[in-house]
Amino acid sequence: MGDAAHSVLPPVGEGINSGLEDTVILSMIMDNSNAPFQHYNKTRLPDIIGLGKIADYLNTSNASSSPEKVS
Repeated sequence: MGDAAHSVLPPVGEGINSGLEDTVILSMIMDNSNAPFQHYNKTRLPDIIGLGKIADYLNTSNASSSPEKVS
């Protein structure tokens, strides 16, 4: 899943980390939940929103000198 579900801008440096965390959390939930995707969304959404805010800040501010900004 990972980056397919929520890609992050390279300046955030969280692409592989969030992808691996997605995989671990989903695998644990699949074994222990009757509604795995609802439980997954509830568990991961706060982190995903946070990553999006960080990426947006880095993309729209001068806090990052990375050439990978998205216009």
